[in-house]
Amino acid sequence: PSYVEHLNKKLLDSVNSTGRLYMTHSVAGEVYMLRFAVGATLTEERHVCAAWKLIKESAEALLKRSYYNIV
Repeated sequence: PSYVEHLNKKLLDSVNSTGRLYMTHSVAGEVYMLRFAVGATLTEERHVCAAWKLIKESAEALLKRSYYNIV
């Protein structure tokens, strides 16, 4: 797997391990991608914003750790 795929798998594990939201992955045309679907009828914009914030924070932390492991 590519380095980006490796990071995406780590991000998926990190986000899902919080228990605050659940994401899945898919592979299309040999490209590994993360999936975040909103399907509950009671979901509000604030829920989506909170989920996006968690995803961004998890990604930033992962990239910082990865950067310091490379340097």
